Amino acid sequence: MGSIFGSDIDNPGLAFSSRYNHPVPSEPLTAREAQVFQLLGKGMTNREIAAELAISISTAETHRRNIARKFGFSGSKLIHVASLSC
Repeated sequence: MGSIFGSDIDNPGLAFSSRYNHPVPSEPLTAREAQVFQLLGKGMTNREIAAELAISISTAETHRRNIARKFGFSGSKLIHVASLSC
């Protein structure tokens, strides 16, 4: 990935990708987390993600919590960042 620079006013430790100017996680997403992140960006709910990936809703929720932890935010902000990656 390209170099990282900048910070977010709400989260001063948040890094941004220089190529796309969007936040990057503090640690890499797993392959499954990346799939969930992409589906979040398409506006899918945990239930829809679970059905799409043939996993339980609980597992989809766990992946979403892990993604939120790695990015440092959740809820609508996480969905917004995910939508930038689509």
